[in-house]
Amino acid sequence: REHYSDRLIITSGLRCEKQNRRDGGILRSRHLIGRAADCYIPSVADKTLCQYFKKQPEVRYTYTGFGAVHVDVY
Repeated sequence: REHYSDRLIITSGLRCEKQNRRDGGILRSRHLIGRAADCYIPSVADKTLCQYFKKQPEVRYTYTGFGAVHVDVY
């Protein structure tokens, strides 16, 4: 949010197992333990945000291609 001076919108954060199944999440999704989120910044292309996340030391894994950016943190 600070880097791009725009709001960060989280479309999915911490999920219970039932919601994770509904959302098509994997069995051991890091959403289940609060270590993943799907998000976007309206003024920033998803690919650009994904590249920015890849450079952050606390980010374990990130990808896009579904209308948002998934990010896993340590």
